[in-house]
Amino acid sequence: MLIAVRANWQDRLAADPDYRTWADARAAEDQRAFEDWLDGPEGRAWLNAEIRTEEERRYPYGRPERDTGWRWERPTWGSAS
Repeated sequence: MLIAVRANWQDRLAADPDYRTWADARAAEDQRAFEDWLDGPEGRAWLNAEIRTEEERRYPYGRPERDTGWRWERPTWGSAS
């Protein structure tokens, strides 16, 4: 499907004071809705899942303070054992 778009349509929208008022009100409404969702149980569950994912990405072998004291073995190159 081919759609014809007028040139400079964004400039005309930006110059329209009613559009700017509407866009600002819509952005504020969206922000309030997101904050309400984030404060709810579903938003907290999503945020906790994101925190766990980031923790696993940053510390794939566990956090440094939970280190069990393991160390690298020394290589035994050239030994016949």
